[in-house]
Amino acid sequence: RTPPRFNLSSSSAEYDVYKRQDEDWKDASGIALKRAMAKSFHVIQPDRKAIDPIRWEIIAPKSDSRDALVVKFGESLDFALAQRLIEIFSSEGDWIHGSKQLEANETEWHFKPDSHWKKGDYTARVQMILEDLAGNNIGKSFEVDVFDDVQRRIHSKSTDRNFRVR
Repeated sequence: RTPPRFNLSSSSAEYDVYKRQDEDWKDASGIALKRAMAKSFHVIQPDRKAIDPIRWEIIAPKSDSRDALVVKFGESLDFALAQRLIEIFSSEGDWIHGSKQLEANETEWHFKPDSHWKKGDYTARVQMILEDLAGNNIGKSFEVDVFDDVQRRIHSKSTDRNFRVR
């Protein structure tokens, strides 16, 4: 038998796929399945949007506090990468030590400094390899439509978002 084929990338609507294989299905070595199997999939529209830190909402804390800086991404990002690839720096370029936490299904990043915030300008530095759940990076989509213009290379390793503590 020929295995069934699905073209899941051509549709723009969400739908469910139910796949069933009988026990007489043979693998590449000619061995039949031990029992029938079934699997359901929920297919959604492809996410081809690169991450854009310019669209993030930054909620700056008050000075002389240890309140958390909150960055709202607008979508869920990869937990481990978001914990590791976002850092805070003072206007003098000093790294700000503190704890990081993701909230709201990884759509918000909270940073609580070890010391009180001082009035002034700060930078959130984000490595370009940060990913969303579809594998899109900053400035680069994971899945590419061959008819769209594509940026072939990312030329910097990080991007900055500035904010002010008052």
